[in-house]
Amino acid sequence: MYVRSNIPGPNLEQKSFEDQFSGCDCQPPGSGCNSTTCSCMRRFGAAYDEKHRLVDIDPYSDAMRPVYECNGACTCGNDCANRVVQHEVACDLAVFRTPSKGFGVRTLQAVLRGSFVCEYAGEVLTREEACRRATNLTDADCNYILALREHVTADGKDHVITTYVDPMYIGNVGRFVNHSCSPNLFMVPVRVNNDVPHLGLFAIDDIAAGTELCFDYSGVVQRPDAKATNDHITVHVAPTHRKPCHCGSTTCRQFLPFDETLYDN
Repeated sequence: MYVRSNIPGPNLEQKSFEDQFSGCDCQPPGSGCNSTTCSCMRRFGAAYDEKHRLVDIDPYSDAMRPVYECNGACTCGNDCANRVVQHEVACDLAVFRTPSKGFGVRTLQAVLRGSFVCEYAGEVLTREEACRRATNLTDADCNYILALREHVTADGKDHVITTYVDPMYIGNVGRFVNHSCSPNLFMVPVRVNNDVPHLGLFAIDDIAAGTELCFDYSGVVQRPDAKATNDHITVHVAPTHRKPCHCGSTTCRQFLPFDETLYDN
């Protein structure tokens, strides 16, 4: 089933998807917002420029600021510069059959650095449901479960917030975006109406039309001149149980990233 954005999965509290954030009161109603007057944009600074592209691009770095967009309670219009990921797919995409990776997604138009491409959307799962689904997969099954881990500081303590998203049965075009050890997209958690993140995929650099789109499933971005490494992946299962990587990158790590925590019950 196709969905525009994340939906609650089995046993997940529905109230987490209810509107929680107050909106800006930018005037006149229906106009765009700016970083000096908009309360949403002042929270962490403007995330996007006037062309709706990310201002800061430092993939998976502590320097990346949280992204909060204007929401349903705001007075601004849909064309506000602080409304990007909530507009779903931002460019012309095509799902196609790859030689060795099953289906993939390519862009039919040039994509500029920092531009939003699409959301990785599906069912938001509890940890218990995510583990149940992962352990029931066979070697022939594709595992679409993504575990987003965000490190936050509250009350003087560091906390890790994990969000599990599974588009296997209910999702959007993002489920067909393949892994690459040298990706051209990276994922940014974006909040709109509540604390449930939208998993936005943005361009790391300019992307030519006709290029396959990929992001690194492990949450790491290696530049083409980086040395191939597996150091950031911890695996407690035999390599024969892992799926080989066919990304073709010179920095290929040979196997797809593996999240062992989904198998710790």
